[in-house]
Amino acid sequence: MKWVAFEKNEKKLSAKERWFVFTIVVLSVLLLISFYLIYTKTLYRSHIENIGQITVGQPAKIYVDGAGSFSQAFSFYGSMLPEISINQDVSVVANRGSGNLVMRLKVFASGKEQGKIIHLGAGIVSDFVQQGEYFYYNNILTENVALKVMQSVVFPNEIDLISSQLYDFVVTIETLPVDCDFLNIWNVEQFLEEGLGV
Repeated sequence: MKWVAFEKNEKKLSAKERWFVFTIVVLSVLLLISFYLIYTKTLYRSHIENIGQITVGQPAKIYVDGAGSFSQAFSFYGSMLPEISINQDVSVVANRGSGNLVMRLKVFASGKEQGKIIHLGAGIVSDFVQQGEYFYYNNILTENVALKVMQSVVFPNEIDLISSQLYDFVVTIETLPVDCDFLNIWNVEQFLEEGLGV
């Protein structure tokens, strides 16, 4: 029996076929890079903006781009006097494409004891209803709108601070789509059924 080797077929790719393969490879690499950037941004995205860069008294804007939690941290020294109202303007900016949202706000700091959260007093502008630690916006936050939500902050007596040490307090905005069951999600059905202008 005689073994016959297969003839090698050395067909070269045409210029058009080489260009097609090159384009597919480049597009695949770009697609992989895009997925990686989207993935890492999603994993490591922080909604607490400018930590340590804004001090008490500087005006700030919190940008909202849909449902979620969005925060701004403010730095202050422990020498802040308790029960004194300090001017602190905070505005919320609903970005284009965020949709119609309901919103609530809270202001808090950490005490010396690890894990202890202290809720601060806040001079909230009108159109908010307070319940517990939250202030609920009594209207719909529409996209592409800027809204002043806060004008002052008060540090209570219970906060235990070292006068020379730097601390942060945080203003947090939480939003949900207006067409979801937000009263049940936020567990506020009993007092907000007729309170929100939705």
